[in-house]
Amino acid sequence: YLYQLKNGVFTLVTSLTGESVNDRVLFGTKTEISDQVIAVSSPRRVPEKENGYVYLYYFDGTSCQFRQKISPPANDTDGDFGYSMTMYKNLICVSSPNSKISNERYGVVHVFGLSNDASMATYQRRYSNPTNIAGYGSYVALSDQYFSVATTSGYFLYKVVGDNWTFIGNYSQGNLSLIHI
Repeated sequence: YLYQLKNGVFTLVTSLTGESVNDRVLFGTKTEISDQVIAVSSPRRVPEKENGYVYLYYFDGTSCQFRQKISPPANDTDGDFGYSMTMYKNLICVSSPNSKISNERYGVVHVFGLSNDASMATYQRRYSNPTNIAGYGSYVALSDQYFSVATTSGYFLYKVVGDNWTFIGNYSQGNLSLIHI
C-alpha cells in the first residue's frame, strides 16, 4: 500500500500488486523510493521457484503508474533476484544472494541505471563476491559515496565516484580489512 502524508494525515493513494497470484506471495519483500520512482521486489515466484523480479512505478504526486518489470540477467538463475535492493538517485542495485557461480551459490548484485520516469532500466554492471562467502547480497546499501554489500558473515565496502566503483575493503568474521577510504 502507498500512503501519502499531508497535513499530518496519512491517506491511501493506491495498492500495488504483482502481476499474478504467485508473484503476490513475496511481492513487496523489499520496497525502495527515490524521488518519484518506487521499486517493489518479488524475489521468487512461489511455488514454481522461478527467478524473481523488481517492479518499477512512477509516482506523479497523486497516482502510481506501472512502468516496467526488471528481470535478472540470463546468467542469473534461481538466485532470489530482488531479495534485497537499494536505490539512490537514478541507480538501483538488486541482489541475487543465491545466484549460482560455477554451480556454487555465492550471490551477485546487479546495478541498473534508471530513466527519470522509470520507463527504462539499463543494465550497467555486476558485482560478485571476491572471496566466495555465502549470501553475497543478503543486504545492499547505496549512498552518494559508498556501496555496501552484506554476506552471511560480514560486508564488502566500495567507494563510488561517478561511474567508478572501487572495492575498498571488507569486514568479515571479526576481521577488518580496509584498503583506503
